[in-house]
Amino acid sequence: MARRVLQQLRPEQREMVELAVLHGWSHRKISEKLRVPLGTVKTHVRRGLVRVRKLLAEQADSITV
Repeated sequence: MARRVLQQLRPEQREMVELAVLHGWSHRKISEKLRVPLGTVKTHVRRGLVRVRKLLAEQADSITV
């Protein structure tokens, strides 16, 4: 289920969320490796996680109804 949810993120959000959550990379490391400003990394990770939470909640609601 989590993989399906991640596939629904924008590509840049998905990449950064996967690096941060699944691989344990810090925001700074992601910024350096991808050559993206640190603030942009933080924004993509935050928005990606908010969207993941929303999508998982929607799926949970559809299962229990």
